[in-house]
Order: sequence, then structure tokens, then C-alpha cells
Amino acid sequence: MTRKTAFPLPLFITALFFFSLILSCAGGSRTAGIPQPENRINTSIPKFSDSLRTSEDSWTLALMPDVQTYVKFKANHELYFTMTDWLVEHQKELNIAICLFVGDLVEQNAREKAHGVNGDLNSTEQWSAFHKGIEGLISRMPVIVCAGNHDMGINSAENRSSRLNSFFKGSDTPFLNPADGRVLRGMWEDPVNGRTLQNAFYQWRAPDGRAFHILSLEFNPRQAAFEWGQQQLAATTPDSIGIYLTHSYLSSMLHGSMPMGRENYPVKKDSTSGVRTWQKLIRDGNRINMVFCGHVADNETHEGQIGFRQDLNADGLPVSQMMFNAQRIGGWHGNGGDGWLRLLEFLPDGRTVIVRTYSPWFEAHPESGEAHRRSEWDHFTFELK
Repeated sequence: MTRKTAFPLPLFITALFFFSLILSCAGGSRTAGIPQPENRINTSIPKFSDSLRTSEDSWTLALMPDVQTYVKFKANHELYFTMTDWLVEHQKELNIAICLFVGDLVEQNAREKAHGVNGDLNSTEQWSAFHKGIEGLISRMPVIVCAGNHDMGINSAENRSSRLNSFFKGSDTPFLNPADGRVLRGMWEDPVNGRTLQNAFYQWRAPDGRAFHILSLEFNPRQAAFEWGQQQLAATTPDSIGIYLTHSYLSSMLHGSMPMGRENYPVKKDSTSGVRTWQKLIRDGNRINMVFCGHVADNETHEGQIGFRQDLNADGLPVSQMMFNAQRIGGWHGNGGDGWLRLLEFLPDGRTVIVRTYSPWFEAHPESGEAHRRSEWDHFTFELK
């Protein structure tokens, strides 16, 4: 005869599972494994204005999306150059102090012949176009990039080899050149590429005097690169504002703006997912206040190519995480993204950041479209710690 228990074992295990799940979701940042979708802590929607600057004492961070489709077709170069030239021309007016690229600087990293359908230029021509676009920027402000999956291997992350250092290195600009004592503070000793900007650490002081540190890591970073990044952040001071720049981290708002799991690329055997990055580098590391990434293009709408969320780190401070892309507008082989870029205005109160989504191309060609995007996910404010 089987002895009956007051609480059957399978039921007990089920109850224990759900109890653990409730604990992990309820309390906070220290126990939460994966954040809940579309989380926002301290954002607001300001009254829309065509002005791109609200205070004479503010400064602006320019965020460039994936530029791969601009550079893979020769016909799209003018649009890309219009974006970067516009940043140079409006630097003083908007006090644009720094420019970040979220990766996929080219479509194919090391293809000797043009693909044909997916680009009419070979990789050398694409890398050359990328660099030509930033020539006016790199002598005027720090330009910080990260390596996307298309910036490695032959077509897309077949391996970790990248030609980034052949077309953009720290010594190209006085703002990054370590010999000049500027913002570049270290590069990981990469067994494949050597010390390059593919995995790099920066310290920078904004025009308002605030200290920033910026960690830029490659697409789905290797474990050793990830650990090197953790070490760089651990040596920073709590009063410095931290930025994590990488290519792939967040899904689009169509999928909840969630940290991403492991992706199915050949380099996946040694890679770090967005979920693990949140857990180990951002949440528990307590040295990152903002994350910027690109990569995702779920469809041809803006909603399929942007994401935003905020979560509390282990110290209870908000971390604002932003995915920004535009490459699929008009299709995978369209004009590259209608010239959309993000302008983040840092106000003199030391807390508020105004996000605007703007197209210099439409400014120059108003018959083609409006230069401002006005939706609540394209024009909003968030607060730093």
C-alpha cells in the first residue's frame, strides 16, 4: 500500500518553482534574472518643439545607427555624408560634444568582390566610405565606435577577425590618441586582432565638467573581452557616469525592448548575450548608467528598429538602455535609413536628458519628409542617477 502524503511531492516542487519565480520578479534589481518588458522608471514626454536645443548651457551626444546600408551602395553615400557633415556644421550651435556609432559600420567586413544584390561595393570600398564619412568628425570631437557582426569575419561574424583597425584606429584622431593623453584609456589584448578599438575603454569629461567613462565591446563579446571590460569598470569611481556601447543587446519595442539571449552566429561558442550582460556587467557591476546599441531590424517600421527600457541596478539606481537603428526603412536594400540619427541633450540640471530623433536628410530635402519624428518613443526625456 502506498502511503499518501498531505502535500504530494510534484505539487510541492511546482509550488516551490512559482514561489521562486515570484521572488525573482518582485523585488527588485538584485534578484531579478531577466527584466520585465518595456520597463520605464523616470521618463516623460515633453511638449514637442522644433528646437533641437533647450538651454544655452546644455550639450549634445549624437548617436549614429547601423550605417552598413549607407556604405554598401555607392548611391547611398551622399545620404550618409549628409548626416555626418550636418553634425560638423551644427556642432557649435547644438554643442555636440561626442558621437557614438552602434556598430555594423559596413555590410561585409572582408569580401573581395561586391555581393551584387546586397551591395555594389566590395569591403575595402565600404570601409573607405565609412571612414570618409567620419573624417570631418574625428578632428572636432571624440568619435567612439563598436564592432558589429558585419564588421567581423567575411560577411557576418564567421569569425572574430575585423578590418576596423585598418580603417579607424586611436591614432587617427587627437581625441582618442593615447599619446596625446586624451580619452582612450585602454584596449583589450585581442589574440585575433591585437589591441584595437574593437574592445576599448574611454574616460571623458563633458563640457559641463561631469566625468564619464565609456566601455565599448564587440558584438556578443568573447568571455575574455567581457571580463576585461568588467575589470575596467570596477576601477572607476561612483561619481563618474558610465556608458556601455555595444552592437547587440536589446530587442525592439515590438518584442518588449528586452535584453537578448544568445544569437545563432558562428561565434556563439564564445559569446556573451544581452541577458548575461545585464546580469553580470550592468546590474551587479553598478558602474553603467546608460546603454546604447543597434543591430535589430524586425521590420520596416520605426517601432521594429528601436527599443528603450530602464531598470534598477543592484544599488537601486536607474539604468537607461536604448536600441536605435534605421537600416531597414525602405527595405534591406533601401537608402540606408532616411538619415535618421538620435540627439541626446544633457541639461544643466545634471539629471535630465532629452531624446530627439532627427533626419538631416529630410532637413535638406523637406519635400521627401519631415525632419522630426514626434512619437512618444522618438521624443522623450529620461533622468540619470
